[in-house]
Amino acid sequence: MEIVHYAENVYFQFYRKSEEVDYFLKLAIENSDAYSDAPCPKDNKFFDVMQFSFSAFLNAISSCWEISKLSIQLHCSINSIDPSAMLPYENKLLEDQHAFDGYFSPTSEHSHFWFGFMKSARNASAHDGTYSAFGGNTELFMFPSKLYRYDYNRRKNVFQLVESDVPGISVTASMLAIAYKLLPLFESKLIKPELTGEDQVKKAKHDLSSVTRMMQGVPLEALEWLLLQMIEQQASNKALNLGDKIGRWEKAFKDRFIWVSS
Repeated sequence: MEIVHYAENVYFQFYRKSEEVDYFLKLAIENSDAYSDAPCPKDNKFFDVMQFSFSAFLNAISSCWEISKLSIQLHCSINSIDPSAMLPYENKLLEDQHAFDGYFSPTSEHSHFWFGFMKSARNASAHDGTYSAFGGNTELFMFPSKLYRYDYNRRKNVFQLVESDVPGISVTASMLAIAYKLLPLFESKLIKPELTGEDQVKKAKHDLSSVTRMMQGVPLEALEWLLLQMIEQQASNKALNLGDKIGRWEKAFKDRFIWVSS
């Protein structure tokens, strides 16, 4: 496999991960509705599903951002471009809203907050289990408090207590906001590599060679036909998009938006 082939695989993986985002959003919404309709006392299974779907959602959408960054890094490597010219440091995006808005322009309202919350909540959910998204009342899953974690300060060689603000809306509505506000920004930075005809032939040959055992005994004429079919398929691949997901998520968010004052 050559690097340009890998870069194309990375590009398509973004859209596969967006399907994961959609899947775990649907799971969270279905569970939230079932929780709201269930009699009291509520069964613990609802809290478990909320926590599992929230954590998986965060991992999936964080992966979309990591994939976009990787596509930029690969593009820079292939074309001998300094990566810093196209990809600012992550801490700068997190700490400086003006830098964030300038890089992702145009952004929607509160996108910077949701970006920071996504990063903080994902780290807590993935690393130490600090974050529990199952507080609230008998109808809605809410965030019970600020997010408190100990983060390692490399410069001082010490763990420091850090607190992060949480949304004042339900967990499900927050997931929808993160998805419909951030995923288009991540997609806007995704780079699809351009494969030449020679690149496509090499990629098809590599894909065939990776399943050598399955190809044993297949006539040469059949292999040549299969190779041509793979090349034609690769050539017909068009740039993908998020389809109707963003519109569906935004509508669902507006239908479920409930602000809870502290």
